[in-house]
Amino acid sequence: MHAADGSYLGFTAQSIVGSAVSPVTIQAQGTNAYVRATIDRPDNRDNILITFCQYIVIDGLNSTNAPRAGMRIDNSPNITVRNGRFGSNTTWGIFTDFSDDTLLENNECYASQSQHGIYVSNSSQRPILRNNRCHDNAAAGIHMNADATQGGIGLITNALVENNIIYNNGTNGGAGINMDGVQFSIVRNNVLYNNHASGIALFQIDGAQGPSGNLVAHNTIDQAANGRWAIEVASSAGLNTLRNNILNNRNPGHGGIAYQTAADAANTDSDYNIFGGTCDITTNDGNTLFTLAQWQALGHEPHSFCANISNVVVNPLADYHLKTNSPAIDVALTLTNVTTDSEWLTRPAGKASDIGAYEFGAVLTPPPVNLQFVGSNACISFPTLITKTYRLESADDLLAGFSNVLTDNVPGTGDTFFMSDLGTVNKPHRFYRVRVGP
Repeated sequence: MHAADGSYLGFTAQSIVGSAVSPVTIQAQGTNAYVRATIDRPDNRDNILITFCQYIVIDGLNSTNAPRAGMRIDNSPNITVRNGRFGSNTTWGIFTDFSDDTLLENNECYASQSQHGIYVSNSSQRPILRNNRCHDNAAAGIHMNADATQGGIGLITNALVENNIIYNNGTNGGAGINMDGVQFSIVRNNVLYNNHASGIALFQIDGAQGPSGNLVAHNTIDQAANGRWAIEVASSAGLNTLRNNILNNRNPGHGGIAYQTAADAANTDSDYNIFGGTCDITTNDGNTLFTLAQWQALGHEPHSFCANISNVVVNPLADYHLKTNSPAIDVALTLTNVTTDSEWLTRPAGKASDIGAYEFGAVLTPPPVNLQFVGSNACISFPTLITKTYRLESADDLLAGFSNVLTDNVPGTGDTFFMSDLGTVNKPHRFYRVRVGP
């Protein structure tokens, strides 16, 4: 289904089932298809309600000024929401509950009036939150709460939170990325700045257990002057790992990492981080502060160091790419499960990976291109990345160059792009080139 630019009444999708190879898709044709609040449905709280469905893709729809959520995904596995704007909603931008394998990517979720930009709730497994921009929300930019009181196992597991930009959130509390009852998950390559509560928080309040088995790596965090700690770990249930993060704090009363207890510190393997601001660590929720030097004297953070954020990145609060000669370059621990940066550029670009969300001097790895003949036609396919654009060119003679443009400005969706080149089977030679734009 295609939606042209315009204003649409809110809707409910109930018991609609697609498949992995053929999802039910609602595709906006432009960038100004807006879904508005309604008063004529049995439940008008959420502008878009997807309930008890499977394999649905919502691509490019916008939803604003909802009585509660711009979009709710309820008891519906394998739902994808991408390329939408969800703003100025009363409670949440996007809200999910009891929905496994949710993919939320390349959305802008902003100005939620009372709570969060994105809220993944209840026992929802394997959510992917990728390349979203969450800003100016009253509470968390991204909030995950497994909430055992609502049923299910009370845990969110195997989440992937990557390449998000999260800023100006938290005047009502929360964190840039808030994780209650989240285990065995990866938080990588996110940029968080000017958030007024916590940066990244791993804890247990409503979840069945506290954090365990999580990797928090290659994030750039620059806390506001009235913010809390850059990373907080509380009620841990097992080992969590912190690696290669920039942890700057503009609040002189807070610092880089807050462990609620000494047990949380013992349950955390943290190293190769850059601390900025006070460079402090606490093991009792801020009552006692250790400088990084004092903490290292106790055997912690052996490869971490303090640096002024202005010497690390190009322009704090505006551009968090690493500046030339940044002390973050080539000093991270290279991780096998973080092979690209926040812009999908290949890590490492030098002798080792860089600390933070961006890799200095990195380049994009060319996509593998597959070519098959179907009858007399050539079928060309290649994977695409969100935020990138693609141009497919062909040539009959390499010396003459790639003068034929088959398609241009193809937006990356994260899926594989397919195109047929008609009548090529009789040509003695045919060459193809894919060019990737910023």
